[in-house]
Amino acid sequence: MLKRLFLILTLLLPASAIAEEPALPRPKAVMIERLREKVLQLDLTAEQRTQVDGLMNDASARVATMRAESKGNLEAFRDKAATVARETREKLQGILTPQQMRLLREAGPEQPVTEPEKPAKAQPAEKPREMSMDGDPMRPASTETTPTETAAATPVEEKMLVGVAAPDFRLKRIDGKLVTLQSLKGRPTVLVFGSFSSPTFREHVTKFDDLRKDYRTKANVVVIYTREAYPANEWEVDRNVDSQVKVTQPASIEERNKLAMQTRDAAKLNMDILVDDMDDAVSIAYGALPNGCVVIDAEGVVIAKQKWADVWGVRSHLDTALRQR
Repeated sequence: MLKRLFLILTLLLPASAIAEEPALPRPKAVMIERLREKVLQLDLTAEQRTQVDGLMNDASARVATMRAESKGNLEAFRDKAATVARETREKLQGILTPQQMRLLREAGPEQPVTEPEKPAKAQPAEKPREMSMDGDPMRPASTETTPTETAAATPVEEKMLVGVAAPDFRLKRIDGKLVTLQSLKGRPTVLVFGSFSSPTFREHVTKFDDLRKDYRTKANVVVIYTREAYPANEWEVDRNVDSQVKVTQPASIEERNKLAMQTRDAAKLNMDILVDDMDDAVSIAYGALPNGCVVIDAEGVVIAKQKWADVWGVRSHLDTALRQR
């Protein structure tokens, strides 16, 4: 009798009234699928289509995982899913041509999907908090910046445009050998900027080491080790706590060099690691963000710059540079 009564109630009541917990909306997953549809309407090459499918599938899978892990925490789910959508848009810049990106931005109702959120006009000095795909924040929510952050802001980044000669540099490898950009000419060069305290850098640097292996006789792929992005003594992020990564900001070039060595050993890297000076002059000259990447052709001209280092896009740019030699 009780079972029969429960069955009747199940049929009569709305699903929301008997569910154990409310279902989470899926706004960002929908945005990603809408973005996928718009991108696939462009005149893509077979290689671009493969890269886009891989990128979108990865983004959708991340959103699904975040949805399951949120367990009803709508605010947490939205924040993390927004991160996925934002970095997916960033990664598309490494796959699509400038013309394709322009067409994508002009694709009508989907424009908010492809354009990063902008700060309100009433607060022009405030910058939105930017995050990586895995929830690695680029800067604190506070609008206050350190002198280094101010120096590496948009004016420098705007100067570093594709098609210009790459700034030369003189940096030492972790073994003490001096390396200059001039010494790398003759082959395309990939500069990957980052530090061990960045979870995003730790995640993608091994992929660039694999890229180095694939192009070992054709291109240079090197890391430029910068100031720590999220040191424990300044700004610790949850992923570092979870991974028991506790790195303090080095006070000398020797300490920074030691951290670069620890990065090599921890990630089992075989690629060259160059250590930027304590004033981060090279990072600033290239307008590189904590996880940025620059691709330079064999003649020393910048052919691509990524706000978020993405091995897929870099591989495509390297192939293009090698074909044009």
